[in-house]
Amino acid sequence: EMLETERALPGFQQMLPTRARLPAYRMSGKICSVVQTTQVTLILGATGCGKTTQIPQFILEDAAARGEICRIVASQPRRISAQSVAERVAKERGGKLGGTVAYKIRFEDQVTENSQIVFCTVGILLKVMQSNSTLKGATHIIVD
Repeated sequence: EMLETERALPGFQQMLPTRARLPAYRMSGKICSVVQTTQVTLILGATGCGKTTQIPQFILEDAAARGEICRIVASQPRRISAQSVAERVAKERGGKLGGTVAYKIRFEDQVTENSQIVFCTVGILLKVMQSNSTLKGATHIIVD
């Protein structure tokens, strides 16, 4: 239901052709199939192919289509990348940060109960794992 609402947003519709041109976009079905059937998936692709921005969205959309709960934690190597990637993905989804897409870095937290894709730094991921070693609450972990 939330996915349908998002898909109807003008921003989502406007960004769809841009997303569709990325090489990763053409692999979405295969990527989701492998992620669904394996515990660990390694994805290699050229810089700029859409790995960072598209794969979390594929996983979210695939889970939503199957009626499954989905909460993705995607780590980024630097604060600025966690922030800028979250902004980009929120824009592609037609929304604003703190909605479906959020980020969490040291001293800044945009995460709400509605956040389904959360970008964070590796440091934040490791800190969370100190008190939540199994990352309870997350359905998918992406290390970029």
